[in-house]
Amino acid sequence: MLWRKSAHSGTDSCVEVAWAGSNARVRNSRNAAGGQLAFPQSVWEGFLRFIADR
Repeated sequence: MLWRKSAHSGTDSCVEVAWAGSNARVRNSRNAAGGQLAFPQSVWEGFLRFIADR
């Protein structure tokens, strides 16, 4: 998986996102070996639209 984090995050802790099939995977960048959350593509896109409106 190709994990990405925002260029705006600097060196502080941040979340990373990767695509695995049709799911967005989210993990803590400071604990890459820890757990991950998985969201269906439609849910992830809805979240992105929601935060873009803020």
